[in-house]
Amino acid sequence: MVCPNEKVLEERSKHCRANVFVPTPVSADVLLSQAHRLLHIPTRTDFRVPVSVRLKCEGDEGKPFLGFSEDLSASGMLLGSDRKLEMGAELVISFILEGNERMEADAEITRFVDKPREGAPNRYGLQFSGMTPELATQIDRFILESFKEG
Repeated sequence: MVCPNEKVLEERSKHCRANVFVPTPVSADVLLSQAHRLLHIPTRTDFRVPVSVRLKCEGDEGKPFLGFSEDLSASGMLLGSDRKLEMGAELVISFILEGNERMEADAEITRFVDKPREGAPNRYGLQFSGMTPELATQIDRFILESFKEG
C-alpha cells in the first residue's frame, strides 16, 4: 500500500492486512526492494499434513497466548489465533502431537493466510527455525505415519 507517511495511515494499512506499506514520496530503492520481497516469496517444498493441534505461543513481549494449527510440515505450520501478529515476528511455540511428548520450537511468521470467512481467527504461515535434530525427527516421523494412514 502506498500512502502519505503518516502513522495513522500506516496503522490502517496493517488493519487492512497490507503486506507492505510504502510511504510517499516514493523512493525507487524502497519500492524496488519491497516489490522484490513480495515477488520472491519462497514456494512450499515440504508435504503438509492436516492436524488439529492446540498451540501455546510466546512472542517478543513475553506474554503467552493460545492458538491452533490445522496443518504441519517439516519446515513449519499454520497458526490460527485471535492475536494480531506482524510479518517477521519470532515466536516460541509449544504443542503436543498425537503419541508424542510436548514439543517446543522457534518459528518466524513468513506469510499471512487469508481468512476462510469473516470473523474467523487470523491465520499465519510459520517457518520453524533452529530446530533440534530430535524435534525434526519427531515431526518427520509424525508426518510419515500420517501419510501412511491417509
